[in-house]
Amino acid sequence: MPDDKFESWATQEILRLRTEADALERALQMYHTSHARSSTVPKNQENRGGSPKTTRAKSRRKGSKTQTIVTFVRETGDHGAALADVYKLVEEKNLRMQKSSVRSVLYLEKKKGHLVERDGRYFFAANGLERGSPSPSTVSQPGLAIQ
Repeated sequence: MPDDKFESWATQEILRLRTEADALERALQMYHTSHARSSTVPKNQENRGGSPKTTRAKSRRKGSKTQTIVTFVRETGDHGAALADVYKLVEEKNLRMQKSSVRSVLYLEKKKGHLVERDGRYFFAANGLERGSPSPSTVSQPGLAIQ
């Protein structure tokens, strides 16, 4: 009797789901009582739009983290900045960035052509090392390749 097995299973499943629904209803009721509304504004007049309105203290942005890093590399001039130097800057300026994010910023700025990397140091591209121009370590002379 395959129908009897199905009927038995379906009945047990219905009981299980009702038990779960009851538990969820009790949990939701407890949630509502613990987070009771303290405002006197009627529910039907509260935020008739969509999402709840929030207010934030307006703070003035003093510049982006990326711009801070690029400016630092620019200020290092011909000396350039090692990765450790940039990590130190981020820590000193309290930029709250992970090391992987710092590396990502350097990589993306290098990819955009704003920075170049040579011998483990980062240089601002306007310091004579434009994107695509050869660095001193890859210049070749006729009959002699220096690498």
